[in-house]
Amino acid sequence: MKEYKKLPELDILPVKPQKEISKLHDDLVQYGYDPQNPIVIWKGHDIIVDGNHRYDICREEGIEPSFLEKDFATIDDVKIYILKHYLQCEGRAKTPTQEATALLELKELIAKISQDAKERKIATLKQ
Repeated sequence: MKEYKKLPELDILPVKPQKEISKLHDDLVQYGYDPQNPIVIWKGHDIIVDGNHRYDICREEGIEPSFLEKDFATIDDVKIYILKHYLQCEGRAKTPTQEATALLELKELIAKISQDAKERKIATLKQ
């Protein structure tokens, strides 16, 4: 299996409880990998965007997972993808506080990207 990297800057979600990781491990070993749930990779960077636990378990157990490469322009775009996926994923247990925190982080990232775009536009107009 190809080796992919993990970026600490992308570790923005609450820690998954060990009980959930153990269940994921047991399911992968018993039923195999579901290709309908690929590990998401940042195309051209070989960085795991979604599926760190699945990736680790598959490497440990010699299971071949499926991968999906996605294009992202910036690391902030990757973070937005991670947060949106987390908020939309019904299979992931989250408390109301965790959900609210993720929504706030998402809102702040979108505002930052919007402000950066405005500043670039102003700088272009001044030239």
